[in-house]
Amino acid sequence: MVSSPVDRRLDELVATMADGVATAEPSAHFTRRMGEETVFSGSYDWHSCVIAHWALLTHARVAGEAAAAGAGEEPVGAAAVDGLLEALTPDALAREVDLLAGRDRRLTGTAPYDEAWLCMLLAERSRHSRSAAEAEELLAVRVRQERRVVDLLERTPFPEGIPPVERGGSGFCGFYRSWLWAWLLLHWSEPIDPRTRVLLDRWRSERIEPQRDAIEALEGSHGYDFLSVPAVLALVDRATLEDPEPWTPPPFAPWPESVELRTVHVLGLELCRVWPSAADAGRGVSRAQQAWTTRTETLLARDDLWRGDFAVVSHWVPQFLFIGWWLQHGRP
Repeated sequence: MVSSPVDRRLDELVATMADGVATAEPSAHFTRRMGEETVFSGSYDWHSCVIAHWALLTHARVAGEAAAAGAGEEPVGAAAVDGLLEALTPDALAREVDLLAGRDRRLTGTAPYDEAWLCMLLAERSRHSRSAAEAEELLAVRVRQERRVVDLLERTPFPEGIPPVERGGSGFCGFYRSWLWAWLLLHWSEPIDPRTRVLLDRWRSERIEPQRDAIEALEGSHGYDFLSVPAVLALVDRATLEDPEPWTPPPFAPWPESVELRTVHVLGLELCRVWPSAADAGRGVSRAQQAWTTRTETLLARDDLWRGDFAVVSHWVPQFLFIGWWLQHGRP
């Protein structure tokens, strides 16, 4: 596997995410509006903090396994990760599920995105179980949250019905309401409830496949999008097919000269468009390696775009770069 710019800056990305997790101000957490405490108090918003925890635990496990095999050193921030594990007890995580279940409908604007990301974190946290009893408790929390996301997806239409004025009538969503992205996260989390696996297969044939042509024909995006719907479909194929169709990223827009909170989602959109290339780069596809390298070299060369202003970029862009690294390395 060819080393990517993200491989070479991975320690810095991990350190930035760890700093973000420990940074509680400024904050846009929905839990504050509820007057509730949360273990995910950093990284500006709840879902970014959940993703950062997933990334940090995943990195620690992969680097630790490499070190144990004599192929690397102790992972950066290993002590900090131990602290995260101490905080992410089964009881604490069960309370987070309670928070999601109890939030007012007006505070669900980041669902099902945040709900599905918690499934990813719970799956990764389970890999760090320190006893059979802890593993059993985590399993119960994981099943409960998995069923919550299944219920959300059952009740959510696909396409999501984005108004024509915003998406040219396509109806597909590239932000928090994305049904397709939540489907993919649930699939990646390796569901443990047999009913979930059955439903994922059914939804793929009954909901996703009938929309394939419409998705692949999409060219534009909503101004708030941070996910590319065609790229997410390509990732679905790479998660479910042995020989997916080749992916050619659309022409990339130049990185902005400066970003602000209301326009920063373009960074996620552009990274998402190259995630299928990251996955293919891990399989040795040379064109994919070039696309993944070019995009990440451009972004990482600009510190302001990934570890600059906390509320604008550093609380979430490192996580999106890490997702590409994870895909490039075969979703370890």
